[in-house]
Amino acid sequence: MVRKKFLKKISKISERDKHAQPFRFMNLPPELRVEVYRLALVKQGNKYERVKYTLRPPALAQVCKQLRAEALPIYYGENAFYISMDIDVIGYEEGMYPFREDDDSQLNKFLDMCSTIVSTGCLQFITNLEVNYSEPVFEDSYNYLLGLEFTRDSDISTQNGRIGDDNLDWDDAEAVTEAFNATLKRSVGYDAEMREHVPVADIIKVLFALARHCHSANRCVRLSWDFGH
Repeated sequence: MVRKKFLKKISKISERDKHAQPFRFMNLPPELRVEVYRLALVKQGNKYERVKYTLRPPALAQVCKQLRAEALPIYYGENAFYISMDIDVIGYEEGMYPFREDDDSQLNKFLDMCSTIVSTGCLQFITNLEVNYSEPVFEDSYNYLLGLEFTRDSDISTQNGRIGDDNLDWDDAEAVTEAFNATLKRSVGYDAEMREHVPVADIIKVLFALARHCHSANRCVRLSWDFGH
C-alpha cells in the first residue's frame, strides 16, 4: 500500500515536470545578469587585493558569444590581477647556486602567452594589473625585485615611479624604452646595480607587449622595486 502511494506520487511529479518550462538565464533582464556575473566572477572584499593569478578568460565566458561579451568586462574590469614574470632559464653553478642562462626561450614563451591573451581582446578591460619579476637566488639570499603596476586610477599618477606621462605613446617601442629607463634611473638611483641583477631589457619587452593593449590600465603605469627576500 505504501509502495503504491509512493509510486503514484512519483508519477504525478514526473507528469508535472513534463510541462515545466526550463529556466533560461539569458531571458533575465540585463541588470540581473550583471549581478549574477559579479557574484560568480568578482572577488569580494578589498578591491585592491591581488586575487587573480592568471589572465586567461573564465570558463563562464566560453558558454556563448553574448555571455562572453557581457561577462568579460566585469571579470577583467572589477578584479585586481597579479602575474609573475617567469622569463628566466635557470642554471646552477657547482650544482647549487642559481644564475640566469643566456637563453631567451622562457622569455619568448612568456611573450607568446601575452600574445595569446591579447588575441582574446581581454586586456582592454583590465583596470588593475601587477606584473612582477624576482631575481633567482639561493635559498634565503637577498634578491632584487622589479615590477610593473598598471592602473586607471589617476590619484597615483604624480608619484615618482610613474613611467612616462599622459602623452606617452605605448605603441612606440623606442619611446616606451626611453620612459622606462628614465623612471628606473630616477626611482632607483643605482640603476646600474639593478641592471646587473635584473634583465631590464626583457622587462621592457614585457611592458611593451602588455601596455599598448591595456587601454584602461595604461593610464598610469608605475615601476615598483625592492631589495629583499
